[in-house]
Amino acid sequence: MKIRSRSIVAATAGAFVAYLAASLMFFARVLPSHLADYYIGRNTDPSNYMWALAWWPYVLRHHVHPLLTKLIDAPIGTNLASAPAPMPLIGIMMTPLTNAVGPIAAYNLISLLLPPLAAFAAFILCRKLCGSFLPALLVGFIFGFSPYVIGQLLSHMNLLLIFPLPLAIYLAVSRAQENISRYRFIGLLTLVLSLQFLLVLEPFAMMPFVAGITLLVTLPFASEEDRGRILRLIPEIAAAYFVTALLMSPYLYFYFAYSHPTRPLWPSILYSADLLNFIVPTTTNAIGNLAPLEKISAQFPGNIFEQGACIGIPLFAIAAIWRRRHRGELMPKLLLATVAVSCILALGPFLQVGGHAFLPMPWLLVEKLPLIKGALPIRLTLYVFLALALIFAMWLCDPLTGPTEKAIGAFATMVMLMPNPAASFWASRVPLPEFFRDGSSRRLLTSNDVVLPLPFGQKGMATLWQASGGMNFRLVSGLNGLQPIEIRRWPVANVFFGSFDLPEPELQLKAFVANLGITAIVVDASDPRAPQWRQLLSSLQVTPDEVGGILLYRINLGALRSYRAMNAIDLEQRADRARFEALLSATNRYFTNGGDPAALSVPALEAAGLFPAGWNFDPAPNTYRDIWSGSIEGKIGLGVVGAESSLQPIIDSYRADAEKIYFPYPHRWPREGAQYDFLRYFFAPQIWGSTSGESLQMMLLEFDPSHLHQLAARVASQPSLSLADAPREAAR
Repeated sequence: MKIRSRSIVAATAGAFVAYLAASLMFFARVLPSHLADYYIGRNTDPSNYMWALAWWPYVLRHHVHPLLTKLIDAPIGTNLASAPAPMPLIGIMMTPLTNAVGPIAAYNLISLLLPPLAAFAAFILCRKLCGSFLPALLVGFIFGFSPYVIGQLLSHMNLLLIFPLPLAIYLAVSRAQENISRYRFIGLLTLVLSLQFLLVLEPFAMMPFVAGITLLVTLPFASEEDRGRILRLIPEIAAAYFVTALLMSPYLYFYFAYSHPTRPLWPSILYSADLLNFIVPTTTNAIGNLAPLEKISAQFPGNIFEQGACIGIPLFAIAAIWRRRHRGELMPKLLLATVAVSCILALGPFLQVGGHAFLPMPWLLVEKLPLIKGALPIRLTLYVFLALALIFAMWLCDPLTGPTEKAIGAFATMVMLMPNPAASFWASRVPLPEFFRDGSSRRLLTSNDVVLPLPFGQKGMATLWQASGGMNFRLVSGLNGLQPIEIRRWPVANVFFGSFDLPEPELQLKAFVANLGITAIVVDASDPRAPQWRQLLSSLQVTPDEVGGILLYRINLGALRSYRAMNAIDLEQRADRARFEALLSATNRYFTNGGDPAALSVPALEAAGLFPAGWNFDPAPNTYRDIWSGSIEGKIGLGVVGAESSLQPIIDSYRADAEKIYFPYPHRWPREGAQYDFLRYFFAPQIWGSTSGESLQMMLLEFDPSHLHQLAARVASQPSLSLADAPREAAR
């Protein structure tokens, strides 16, 4: 017996070592000599998790509030309880590691560990269900290195903290088999749920939702005995969730008592599964680099991080074969219902095929529900891969499955799911100026400084700047790129995000700096946009210090005192009107010059030189745009992004001229009264993009083309709007 136990322990440990070796082989080949110079992932999102790893040691060292801080989104501050990347448990547990090697290296080491942890948890669950080592080992790979996991590895470390999910199912199976007592089950499940809550909230919130729908679909077709067994389990699971909620109540209090998401942060239609993505992989998988497949996957919505839906034909075929052989049993019904429910929800608000939207889908209802409406549909593929991994194990252990069928199915599945073998695909160089590496930031910036970083928000990695500098200064920028409306609504923020279409930018900049109390501006001198920022910042009449790869502007707030009387709403109203009327004039001249209505767009207007001098836009794909122009079913659409309180004057001015008004697009305006289109509202995606209160949304007005010239002439005859005297008036 002892020999057998040791053998089981050795095999179990060997499984984890195998997963860890796979993680290192695929993702870490660039890192051995560059642990703090490169990071696992792409883009700027990983810097948020590096910041979170540095935040918790800072909390323990300085005894500050763990969830409310003004270090970011200064001077407003932020509520970390509702932020996407607080990770309290992992941050506290890894404090010794972060203190020893720094946030970048700690981020890399933890990221490499998380896929093996997820795989190992699935391995433990599979050993419980089928008792065989090799199927369990392969199941761990299918789940822990699934397209969902390797996609999120490139951007969202928090969404890799999913190893408690298989453990929760392990406990439920053990209880259903009466291997553990009721109270032991409730206690252990509470522990696992609390663990998931403190790691990342989204899987914690979505797990009971998906499970609930799955049971509603499955129970009517279950036998009376199976139905009774499941129904007896539900109150015990509910009790565990209730106890978890009580234990987590302090965290929940701060989530709801302070600013928290009242609507989705991102549009669900952009982060939904394309139907073709279920069988066509992206370049995160080795096979997805084949030219024909890469051409198809390039049409999928969202980005490569959120396109992890590729189940592949082999797993689909295995699920179908296994279902046919075990049609009347409970386990196939539960697992296949989980796959079906999760896939349908993952499709999002509209069925998309090759990037083109067609039919409305059930997510249109889900995204209007409280609490879970902020979840992104594509991330439900997490549950698809867990269910399919278990189906794969059952099929592999099934005596009805022949050896040839096993070999072909296992080989095809592993080939389909193999990660991209290129080492450079998984790692990026850290864009951290020497100023934050050599201690200069600790000498030249203090806790009294409010710093405007350029690049700004998600355009840069300012949170890493702060984390590497020891949290010794405050940032106007924030964690998730969506600053509070009190910061984001200032029109000059559009410039920081890439659109140079701001009337009177110097005045807007000075008002922004004065009202937010910015004492220093740090510009990454290596950024290609640095010359444009230098030109804008020259209006502050401050000579920057060039040190450690950055430009440091020291701001004398006393010299800007008169600008403090100007407020963001007034400036936004003036800027939005000026942008809209410039867009109207440019569109009219486009048609006067014989422009093709089908080709009408902001880039076309810019290419024709129809905007005011100095206006230009970031040419990068998927970049921020704050104006829109185009043809819509024979009408001309003109749009401006802004907050409702700032766009209302434009709506009032053009209400009588517009054929239709949308705000936020695609919702019709007004939202009340006989004119309101309830059916369109029902089929329109949820309004998104705010942590609380107002948010910046697209206002779109449709005009008859024949009326456009008359409108442009009327605008041209009006006196121009100017804020040139505002500072002097404010001073008086």
